[in-house]
Parts: sequence; structure tokens; C-alpha cells
Amino acid sequence: MTLTNSGNAALTIASIGLGGANAGDFAQTNACPLGPATLAAGASCAISVTFTPAASGSRTATLAVADDAAGSPHTVALTGTGATAPGEYLLDGFESGTLGAWKTFNSAGGTPGVQATVVNSGAQAGAAANTANSDYTALYANLTAPQTQTYSRFCFRLAGLSGTTMLAQGRDITNTTVWEVDYNHGRRGLDIYFWNGARARVDLYSPGNLVQADTWYCAEVQANQAAAGHAEVWLNGTSVAQADADLSVTNAYSQLYLWNNGASGTIYYDDVKVADAYSGPVGAGAAPCRPRRSP
Repeated sequence: MTLTNSGNAALTIASIGLGGANAGDFAQTNACPLGPATLAAGASCAISVTFTPAASGSRTATLAVADDAAGSPHTVALTGTGATAPGEYLLDGFESGTLGAWKTFNSAGGTPGVQATVVNSGAQAGAAANTANSDYTALYANLTAPQTQTYSRFCFRLAGLSGTTMLAQGRDITNTTVWEVDYNHGRRGLDIYFWNGARARVDLYSPGNLVQADTWYCAEVQANQAAAGHAEVWLNGTSVAQADADLSVTNAYSQLYLWNNGASGTIYYDDVKVADAYSGPVGAGAAPCRPRRSP
């Protein structure tokens, strides 16, 4: 963009910044003089904007120039469309500061949202908070297309949790569960279930004393929904449970649910990804996610 001082006096520019719903998806650099320097009458300066979407779909923001001319701040609407890469069906780190493509449902004492205090990476993370054990909170998002071969990653942190709770589910287009990961409070481990189209269930269990409170973990779930299927779960890059079984389905996995269902307290979620190939718990080419405590 080009900013031009069309007046007959020098223009003092106080600031150039970004705001709006998805401001974090955009960045700007400029060659404009900021106060106390001025832009001479008739002179121009360049502003460049880049777009790096944190989620798929429509993304919007506003570029605002605050100056001493009439009508300040002067704004430009920014729009872009985020698209997942080939082989990716869901990607979100909640960096927009909103739930975006996620839908929610909850009981009266359940609260879904996005916050910036406890994060695994970046500046934002999702949260599912319950007041009582009878409460439930869910965030769910559709994959860009149903898939029978997937690796689903979600990073999570348990805070003040009172008991066993559901963490995540994969569901098909009919809202039928095809896999589920639960946190077992008594074992401090994960209970994992996979279903085929005939509703035969495969039960897997991680070792005990694997999950501690106030610590980030990244789980990745493989679901190969075939007659000669394979199910496997990794935690922080280490396989903790696996099985070969008939996992063929009538309808393929098409929705990811993130839950806090059955315990008071808060579960934080971050760095969510569904893809057709294993990428490690923090993305392709990155080192394995190591548990760390948030401030």
C-alpha cells in the first residue's frame, strides 16, 4: 500500500498498526516516518502487509494509521483465506485469539474459550473449564474432508482437575464416535478406544503415572480405518499404546472433539492438527514436544 500526504502541510504519523478479529494472522512493515518526524506535503511512503493464517477459512483484520490529519485513524480492511496444506485436514493453534472454526456446547457450569495465560506455543491456547464434576465443555471442528487414514495431534494441560475426564474424540459425519482418548485420574494415564463400523471396540491403555498436572503434553492418535487397520497413540513423541485390528468403518472420521467431560477444573488445548502422515507432536521438522510447566 502507498500512504500519500495529499494536504499542503507536513503530516505527523503517530503509529501504524493492526487490529481486528484476526490481527495476529497479518504483519506489516513500513517506510513511513513516525513522529516527531513528518511526511512532507505531496510525499508518499510504502506499507507492506503479509498474511500467515493461523487457521483455515476467512480471516480479517484492519490496518490503522493514526496521524494528525482529519478523520484519523485512517484504516484499510484486510482479508485473506487460510487453506490447509495438501494432506492436512485441520490446523489451529488458537492464535487468532478466537475459537474461529470451532463450535462449542457446554453445561451451565462449563466454559469454552481462548486465553493467553497458559499456552504451549505462540500466544494463545484453547480452554475447557468446568465448575463441577457434573459439568461438560466441548470444542469441535470439522475436517476439510472425511478421512480413513489420519494422525490427530492435540497438546493438552490439566489444571485443578478433580477426576477422570474425556480429552478428545474422533467422530464421523453421523456424530458416531470412531476413537476416544480419556484421562484416567486414578492411574494418571490415558485410556484409549477405537471402534469399527460394526461397533466392535479395541481398548488400549498407556502406562500409569504418565500424565501430571500443570504440565503440557502433546498426544498424537493414529487411526487407520481399514480391515487390516492400525491404531497407535504417542505422547511427546513416544509410542504409549498400539494395536492391529479390524478398524473398517461405514463412515470415515470427519470431526475432532476436544472435551472436559466428567471433572471440575480446566483443560487447556493447543497446537491441534489432523493430517494423513505422522509429523511429530509439534510439527514437521521440529524437535519432539517436551513437557514444560506454564507460568
